[in-house]
This record gives sequence, structure tokens and C-alpha cells, in this order.
Amino acid sequence: MRASCGFAGSRPGHTARSSHGLEGHRATPRQPLRWILVALQVALCTLLLSAAGLLFSTFNQLQALDPGFDRDHVVTFSVEPGMLSYTPQQSRNLRFRLQATVRELPGVASVGVASRGLMRGTGLKTTYAPAGEKAAPGDFMNTSLNWVSPEYFDTMGIRLLAGRNFRPDEVPAKPRQAIVNQAFARRFFPLGEAIGRTFGQGFSSQAANGNRHRQRR
Repeated sequence: MRASCGFAGSRPGHTARSSHGLEGHRATPRQPLRWILVALQVALCTLLLSAAGLLFSTFNQLQALDPGFDRDHVVTFSVEPGMLSYTPQQSRNLRFRLQATVRELPGVASVGVASRGLMRGTGLKTTYAPAGEKAAPGDFMNTSLNWVSPEYFDTMGIRLLAGRNFRPDEVPAKPRQAIVNQAFARRFFPLGEAIGRTFGQGFSSQAANGNRHRQRR
């Protein structure tokens, strides 16, 4: 303790006697760098706090939004039979078995199947045009397709704005039936009713919803 105190007491005196000017000269270039570092730290902390506040605000806004489906009573899971080299027929059989098994679980009201789950990508994209029309050069009217079972919309709680849902006896059907969203109807049929119209490779729209395009397998 004494040695420490003596060392601390002797250094200022030595500095005052022999190198007061030198000490002052040494401190000068360090001060700007120190304040620059402090300013950078304050700016970084402010940026992080602002980002955290925006993230929290966005999360609260998303919680209040209506996603267009029942997010409180739906449980989803996905399988990839192709990763196990399943044939198309094996994949269909697996789908039927899964539907039957899940339907028997306690508390399950309905079961639906889709080739692409909600908020899990856009699915298969292709270019369509209304029957009798051709897409103009450079006018890429891309459409995302999602093959779903007849029970899909009821299971997800997706409300149809017009038309009707799929029926099991329509599998397969000619023309193939489709349910389109409002964006699709406005884009492809801006001057008239979209229900009952045909487009693409023999698809007939039979309903419209406020969410995504849905086409049944």
C-alpha cells in the first residue's frame, strides 16, 4: 500500500518539475481521438435503440393485422417426400395417410393439404393470360400457383369473397377449377367479373378471396 501510494504521489511532482510542457503536449493529440470514440459509441447506441424501437413497433403492428387466415387455431407442418425419392403415387398415398391420421387426432376439426404453406414462399410461378389473349412482349403476368385440397380454405379459415369452394367430386375436373385472389382478378379481368372466366391452360376461376391465389390439385 505504501509503495503504491508513494508511486502515485511522486509521479505528478516529477511531471511538474521536469516535463510539464511535455505532458501537456502528449495529452493534446489524445483528446480528439477520445472524443471521437465516445461520439461513435453514443451514435451506435442511439442507432441500436432506434432499431429496437422500430422492430418492437413493427411487431405490434403485425400482431394487430388481419392475416386473412385463422392464426390462432391452426397448426401446420410440412413433409418433403421427394427427399426420400418417393414416386408421385407414393407421395399421394402418403398424403392420404397423413390426412386420415391427423383427422383422427383429438380436437382436430378439419384437415387441409397444400403444396406450399402460407408464408413459406410463393410456390410455382408461371405466366398466364385470359383465354383468347396473349401476353404482350415484356408484359410478364406471373402467377404463383399452389395446389390445395378441397378442405384447405375451410381448415385455414380463409374467407371467400365471392363464388364457392372446391368440391371433392371435382377431382379431376375439366376445365380445371381455380380460386383466385383479388390482385389476380384486378390484373387479369379489370373490366369484368372474374368468376367463371377461363385463363391459362384450361383453368376456370370459380371464386375469389382476399389473400393468395389457390388452385386445387
